[in-house]
Amino acid sequence: MFHWVLLFLNHYHSLKNSDAQLKERSLPLSIDNIYTEIQKHFIEPTLVSSMMAHDTFVKEWLKSGEKEPERIHAYLDTFK
Repeated sequence: MFHWVLLFLNHYHSLKNSDAQLKERSLPLSIDNIYTEIQKHFIEPTLVSSMMAHDTFVKEWLKSGEKEPERIHAYLDTFK
């Protein structure tokens, strides 16, 4: 009987440790990875488009009828 109690307590202790490790180590790393992906796919393009919307070169290029596409290509290459 004592053997089963020790097994149960050991199992319970292992579960508590695993749960604590998951909460303290694994989940924060997952959250950081998720935020990095969100930033890469959503925040950065939004910032670039906002910057371009206020850029004098882009405004002038659009007003001039979008001639010389190589100029805007060169401009966009600076963001890669």
